[in-house]
Amino acid sequence: MSRLPRIPLPDGVLPASGRPRLLPEDEHHLRAVLRIRPGSRVCFFTAAGCEIEATVTCLSPLTVAPVGARELDTEPAAVVVLHPTVLRPGFMSMIMEKATELGAVAVEPIVTEWSVAASARGAEKEVRRWERIAREAVKQCGRSRAPRIACPEALEACLRHVPPRDLLIVLHPAAGELPPAAPDDRLAAILGESGLRLFIGPEGGFSSRDIALLAAHGAVSWRLGPRILRAETAAVAGLAILQRLLGNL
Repeated sequence: MSRLPRIPLPDGVLPASGRPRLLPEDEHHLRAVLRIRPGSRVCFFTAAGCEIEATVTCLSPLTVAPVGARELDTEPAAVVVLHPTVLRPGFMSMIMEKATELGAVAVEPIVTEWSVAASARGAEKEVRRWERIAREAVKQCGRSRAPRIACPEALEACLRHVPPRDLLIVLHPAAGELPPAAPDDRLAAILGESGLRLFIGPEGGFSSRDIALLAAHGAVSWRLGPRILRAETAAVAGLAILQRLLGNL
């Protein structure tokens, strides 16, 4: 099924009539971009984790006949939330796409002391675009649902609503600790009731005030080797390392 076009079912079900209720942009994509015809195969999926392969039998109205179904096992077991500092639009778009592919449950952007002011001001308007990017990434990567995308907020405000049992990890090049080679007790606990939150700084890194705020909430600081990574690179690399340690990659 993975090679077929993947289209979400917003209602979570393919009606007995065979007439799926789709988002307008998804139906447009099927008709105008993929140019489906009677006999075309399509793969529908639900947020609950079910994939349904179907054959198009009619275009007006769009009607399909299911030919098979399977349960998906692509959602990660651990709850990992990515907190990137707001960057310029192109970099944020990449982070949203890759965070979806790498299994983040949510992306909650933050505004830090050294955030680019213009990027921070315009970020709130970008949320809908980020959500569209995440939805498209879900179709490509085989997940059943997109991560929740939050409006950016100040780091201090973000930390106020972080559950106390969550493990906070901060990436910055001055940290003395490297990521562990194998899961330690802190990471093993993430597979229980708690979650993990990965904080990524801006292009200039976190300020000493930012680091102090995070440390006051028990954050663990890691550096990703001897080289200085761009913020968007650190987000992808850090998330990939975490998912590998948690057994999700």
